[in-house]
Formats: sequence, C-alpha cells, structure tokens
Amino acid sequence: NSHTKPIIDEIMSDGEERTAQNIKDAIADYVQSSDRRLSSRMIPTTRHIAQWLSTKPNYSKRKKRLVGRDSSTKLNNIYRKL
Repeated sequence: NSHTKPIIDEIMSDGEERTAQNIKDAIADYVQSSDRRLSSRMIPTTRHIAQWLSTKPNYSKRKKRLVGRDSSTKLNNIYRKL
C-alpha cells in the first residue's frame, strides 16, 4: 500500500531492528492513534512488508533467533534502516 510506505520509513528512522510483525504492529498503533482518518485496511501483511523492505537498498536484513515471547526454533528476519 503506497500510504504505508512513508509510515514504514518513519517507524524505521530510529535505526532500531524490527521484524516485519513488529513493523506491522507499529503501523496498527499509528493508524489507531492518528488524528487523520486512516483505515485499518491500509495495514499491509507481514509478507508484503518483508517483500517491500527486501527491495529497498537502504534497509538491511539479517536472520536472528528471537528470545522471549516470539522465540521459536526458526530464525526470523530482522530489518534495520541504514
């Protein structure tokens, strides 16, 4: 969704690492707290977020095993804005 790309850039501008799910959750928070009329339909899927970030040269991706609530036996993709 073209409306969420600037929101993703804004969310990721702090340089913190996030999973696609973390980014999706941050977009949902942004939509709910926004003064503008935004629809929850504009929240992309985690797959769409991951695909979009993988095409952008100003984002890095690495695999990391998460610890805590999100932990599993698989490695998760972690994204960071360069």
